[in-house]
Amino acid sequence: LKENNNLQTGFEKLDKCTSGFIKGQLTILAARNGMGMCTFAINIVKNISVQNEKKVMIFSLGYSAKQWSKIYNSALKQSGIFIEEEQSHTTESSGIFIDDTERTTVLDIMEKTIKMNKSMNIDLLIIDHLQLLADLKGGNTQERTFEQNVRQLKILATGLNIPILLLTTLDRKVPKKSM
Repeated sequence: LKENNNLQTGFEKLDKCTSGFIKGQLTILAARNGMGMCTFAINIVKNISVQNEKKVMIFSLGYSAKQWSKIYNSALKQSGIFIEEEQSHTTESSGIFIDDTERTTVLDIMEKTIKMNKSMNIDLLIIDHLQLLADLKGGNTQERTFEQNVRQLKILATGLNIPILLLTTLDRKVPKKSM
């Protein structure tokens, strides 16, 4: 945290451009598959939880909590933070909370986040990722479901006054230029 009280990502150029994560703001990180989006998010978690000692809640719809822990521990080792082989730093004692429940809806996320925030004061919420959130009503188009989920997550960020980082995958198709 700097004097502007925003949550710094630990990536100096990004923080300079964005002023870090702003309370009450929904930030969407979009990339194509295989571009390192999840690894980037994990490094943000590492920087925020280890360097700033802040609490991070993660809803992981793409990876299990065990997979997140493995990648996170690897990121710690690459930073020169050595840990015991069987020790996991993605535990409540380290300020990182992972929910990897399958078929999670945006309402599930809202309910769990509100409950966790009351007891722990979450500093950052990460959702990995938008395409895997279950449709609340069923039968909606993918576009309509995305719109509804993003709207609800923005309401959550504003209501709890916490920053949310939402990961999403871009379409593999390269857009065609119109003439």
